[in-house]
Amino acid sequence: MSTEQLSTWANLHSILISDSVQVKATEHAGLGLFYNCSSEKAPERLLEVPRTILLTASNVRTLALSQKDTLLPLLESERLLAAREVVVRFFTLVLHKFGEETRVPQSFYGPYLALLPDPWTAGSKAGVPPMFWDEERCARAIGTSLYAPLRAKQRKLRAEFEELSQRWQAVFVHETETLAYEEYIRADWLVSSRVIELPSDGVEWELAVVPILDFANHGSQPNARYENTDDSVELVCAESEVSGSDYRDGAEIVISYGPDKGSSELLFTYGFLLTPAEYSGEEHVKMPVSSGGSALQYIYGRVPLVEIHVDAEGSISWECEYLWLLCVGPDDGFEVSVSVTHDSSEEIDATVAGETLVGVRGNEVATAIRSRLAVGKMAAVLMLRRVLLLEQLTTGWLDALGESEWDYSETPEDEPIATLRQREERVFTLLLDELEERKQHLAETPDVLDFLAQQQQPPEEKSMGAEESGVTGNEGEDNEGEDELR
Repeated sequence: MSTEQLSTWANLHSILISDSVQVKATEHAGLGLFYNCSSEKAPERLLEVPRTILLTASNVRTLALSQKDTLLPLLESERLLAAREVVVRFFTLVLHKFGEETRVPQSFYGPYLALLPDPWTAGSKAGVPPMFWDEERCARAIGTSLYAPLRAKQRKLRAEFEELSQRWQAVFVHETETLAYEEYIRADWLVSSRVIELPSDGVEWELAVVPILDFANHGSQPNARYENTDDSVELVCAESEVSGSDYRDGAEIVISYGPDKGSSELLFTYGFLLTPAEYSGEEHVKMPVSSGGSALQYIYGRVPLVEIHVDAEGSISWECEYLWLLCVGPDDGFEVSVSVTHDSSEEIDATVAGETLVGVRGNEVATAIRSRLAVGKMAAVLMLRRVLLLEQLTTGWLDALGESEWDYSETPEDEPIATLRQREERVFTLLLDELEERKQHLAETPDVLDFLAQQQQPPEEKSMGAEESGVTGNEGEDNEGEDELR
């Protein structure tokens, strides 16, 4: 399928493409959008895509009503399909090669979908996205923030594929060619790496793949951005963000995929890392926390993450609401109770300062701990506990990064993993330095010194130690006095 056919398809569906915009191949990431103008100043509106042509769950379900023998039954499920799954199933169906007798309306999106990249043939510079890695290559990411979400996503995709395969066989009972898992993960990657979040009715938000606009690649200095209207999504110049030279004829039109996406998320979602020339040193790392046991994590209600941010100047900040749950125990006024109901199911509730919070989950529990327990002299004590817990976690993450036995120099295709390790090692080292300074400061505050002085019982009887919290620390003189804080 050619870009000329794409232009014809766009006109047919009222997609407005400025004469100053050209769709053509890039050297690194399949197709891209480029300026095609004679002056240094490009038009304000580059592209306009009607909402009726967006690939959203609602639009796909509407289309399915006219495809009662193919798409509609494939969207049936005993559970509520997520919006992403609905669009992924559509992509899977249309991208699958049925031959000339297909009843799927490929012509409706065919000229667009036919130009989407195949990660197996995208070229060495683009690389192969992590979802397509084999077991051995996935194992090389152990210790990085990429590994846990990658494994979770692979398990999720496998379960989704198994369910879809059963529907597929029932719908296409006379087809000899079965659906391959590689087709499904390609469809998911195409959707996940292109989807954006748009307001649908002023209150709710919906996920949407915006044809042609999604050809715009990421740039560290974006010269365009997308905007929403009631009837369309537009790609417009970002004149205030870059110099006029970025609008020269032949310059690529690039947008930002998000200012808070770190190296791991870029690699996970899009399959690339910023080059050394593009990389400013700013980094976002989200590390999962598995400590605390199932009851605490149930109360928290989501995957606990420590979110770390390093700016371009090397200043570091971090946040983890879940650490508030880990740094307190019964002696402080925080308990988690498990009860069995009449139908043999379990109910888990939290008690904070004598009040049972029935059904309260997530940040509400952390907020209750902060407002009711982290008060007075205990504010500094609990903050120090959080610092100590995070210090132990960070030491573990840093150790895990150093345990790799792979020789990346002999496997050039794994250079992104090696680069990710180096960048995250820097983040963890900076974090440990910051935590050490904060620990020394808090340990010398009058409230902490007074709290330690009032502890009459031996540390081993007072401790909410590593065995209870699920966090493993180093033994020896460096931990002297730390157990008493817990």
